[in-house]
Parts: sequence; C-alpha cells; structure tokens
Amino acid sequence: MNNYIEEMGTYAGDLMESMDTILLGRVTYEVMINSWPAQTEAGSPGADSMNKIPKIVLSRALEIAAWGNWDPARVLKK
Repeated sequence: MNNYIEEMGTYAGDLMESMDTILLGRVTYEVMINSWPAQTEAGSPGADSMNKIPKIVLSRALEIAAWGNWDPARVLKK
C-alpha cells in the first residue's frame, strides 16, 4: 500500500509541475474552494503549487471565483 501512495504522490507532483493553468467547472470549483485554499505545504505537499497556479472557472452562475488568500480564479462565462 505504501508503494501505491508514493507512486500516486509522484504522479500528482509530476502532473502539477506540467500545468500552467487549471480549468474547472463550477461544481468542481465549489468542491475545491471548501478545502484547497486553506491547505498548507506542510500538511499537503503540493498545496502551494495548487494554490498559486492560475485557474479558470467555466460558469454561467458565478461572477467571481475567490481562492482564499490566493489570487482569484478567472470566471469564463459559458
């Protein structure tokens, strides 16, 4: 099991390093906003990268897409 966790951690880290923007739908944004902006690097390795990377949220309903103390996501109307 530990090998699987290490492999997933490596995969997730490599994936984060390959991204320059994250594209989210409104529902995924609303799930993520409840936890990710408050995560710290000490508690969740990769949290700083996840929080710093620019985000775009596709939504008809949202006007703004805050991301805690980090730069807000850009809302792109569908």
